[in-house]
Amino acid sequence: MKVFTNAKVVENINIHTDIYKITLSVPFAKNVFPGQFIMICLKNGVNLLPRPLSICSATESTITIIYEIVGAGTKEISMAKPEDSFKILGPLGNTFEIPTENKNIALIGGGIGTPPIYFFAKKLYELSIPFDVYLGFRNKSILFDEFKQLTKNVYLATDTGIEGTKGNIIDLLKNENKTYDYIFACGPKPMFKALATYKDENTKLYLSLEEHMACGVGTCVGCVVKNKDNIYEKICVNGPIFESNYINF
Repeated sequence: MKVFTNAKVVENINIHTDIYKITLSVPFAKNVFPGQFIMICLKNGVNLLPRPLSICSATESTITIIYEIVGAGTKEISMAKPEDSFKILGPLGNTFEIPTENKNIALIGGGIGTPPIYFFAKKLYELSIPFDVYLGFRNKSILFDEFKQLTKNVYLATDTGIEGTKGNIIDLLKNENKTYDYIFACGPKPMFKALATYKDENTKLYLSLEEHMACGVGTCVGCVVKNKDNIYEKICVNGPIFESNYINF
């Protein structure tokens, strides 16, 4: 049974407009895997409920999270200073499947959904498994330089064209015209639907779903998605990662 634990703030810095990187010292850090998330409690009682945050990286004693200020809750988190602490629940959720055979792999990150993809990229790099990366943002990228340290094949698109190619993820995939055995993606729902339509029929597409959560442990049934049998799946405990063929878009 998961229980809330105390997490001390090591660092909390602004890396782009409304985007922050927070590093927390936690006792379970060495047991975290790519794709998992935490629930973080707020001190000032903003809407009372904890907030789900995807993990970007982990060491033996810390986890790092990149998040965007989208409301009062994440605004409160952005104001935390080193030595402050939060009550958190984690690690939660399932993890990305690591291919055991020599396969062509693409990792795809859209917007603030990119950090968990970076965590998975680091794991593949450590295992000497090659992969390509496709990133899509509104205007300014995050983690682009960090991905370049893991693979030379990093393709970037922005809506404005200020960085990389002007366009979206599907435009990038069409430009490269490569065939993949596995695609792992995290980002907005419209990107998922486009990928599910675009992918080759033999490609396994795994999606890390983003959804509002209240408990993170399947009690409230607030974060659900329909599967192909029109049965609701709890994203927090059965996900957040699902194979696309299993999801009813």
